[in-house]
Amino acid sequence: MISVQEAQDFLVKEKLQKSAKKVTLEDSAGQLLAEDIFAERPQPPFNRVAMDGISINSSAWASLKDKKPLIIEGVQAAGSKALTLSETNRCFEVMTGAPLPTGCDTVIPYEHCHFIDAENSSLKIREVILKDQYSFSKGQNIHNLGSDYQKGELLLSKGTLITPPVLGVLASEGYGDVLIQKKPKIALISTGDELVPVKEKPLEYQIRTSNTCALKADLELRGYTEVDVFHLRDDPQTLFEKFKSSLESYDLVIITGGVSKGKFDYVPSVLSDLGVQKIFHKIMQRPGKPMWFGKCPKGTLVFGLPGNPVSCIVCLRRYVIPMIEDSWDRDLDKKVVLKEDFAFSKNLTFYLPVSIERSPLSGKLMAKPQKTNGSGDYFSLTKSDGFIELPRERTRFYSGEAFVFYSWAKGGY
Repeated sequence: MISVQEAQDFLVKEKLQKSAKKVTLEDSAGQLLAEDIFAERPQPPFNRVAMDGISINSSAWASLKDKKPLIIEGVQAAGSKALTLSETNRCFEVMTGAPLPTGCDTVIPYEHCHFIDAENSSLKIREVILKDQYSFSKGQNIHNLGSDYQKGELLLSKGTLITPPVLGVLASEGYGDVLIQKKPKIALISTGDELVPVKEKPLEYQIRTSNTCALKADLELRGYTEVDVFHLRDDPQTLFEKFKSSLESYDLVIITGGVSKGKFDYVPSVLSDLGVQKIFHKIMQRPGKPMWFGKCPKGTLVFGLPGNPVSCIVCLRRYVIPMIEDSWDRDLDKKVVLKEDFAFSKNLTFYLPVSIERSPLSGKLMAKPQKTNGSGDYFSLTKSDGFIELPRERTRFYSGEAFVFYSWAKGGY
């Protein structure tokens, strides 16, 4: 039996085999990039006006300071070629997003300008002076060429989650189609003679199949939709044949039930007969101590989760999801504060179901323990938002202490 940290260390080393496919930019949100993205050109690609107003050459400062007006040569609009300043005592009206006119080096917002309509030799001209001795600094309100990034610079790395800002960068770089990582194809297998389909009325000694329903829902809510569900009886030959075909056809195989010490717990021995390398079996934790993990020669990864409902869903959230998403660091950063004292006497890491509320005084997220009747009591989980991990080196845990929190919901708190 190994510790939780040892189990995690083993899993961190393993990576799902991932292929790639192209999708349209519109369909790429929420996916993972399968290629590095480099800048096609500098950004911004020109000196960009950052505020509506007038653009000047700062050498005209003396005339502005003496209340001498500047003549407005024209209007620089966004989407048009940069105009050129003819004399330093002239200026342009400029719009946000427009290229800075050649010869200008400063933009002054409209609210600091006073405009004058005048006539010169029967020609109508428009002039501008600054209000209230307004002072400015050279280069203000200009988004300089290449100040965000340079041509050829690495913008997005392979494996980056495509969020709205990332999608915006892809669009700006001309990626109408995006190469993304394909989601893994997953086989979800329940075992046990006591299980009957959900729509079937169970006999007094039977129960309905609920584990695969809960596990499939968790996976699909996180975007993993290529999930096929199977149920197998506790028969070594049946298990052998189905496990064999699943290892050949799927990237990840998740089995629930049949991994403990019972006489009908055939899963570990059947996987061994199929050449699957056992990496670990049994973790010093509650719930979920019998968890099994291994890898077949072709690279398919296999999880053997306990059959108890609470155990299997906790193990999926604690180990399988982080391994699929490579989110170990993100999970460990999420901590909440225990609201009440709690005691657990076993020398095991304990996963305590909690409901989350925000303290009205400190604003911190508080974790209130939810009582359960063991790892078969899945109803109690409906009152929880997730669970916290309590280290096995201790037996008492105190209100105000912070612990890592695993949310049932995608994203969580």
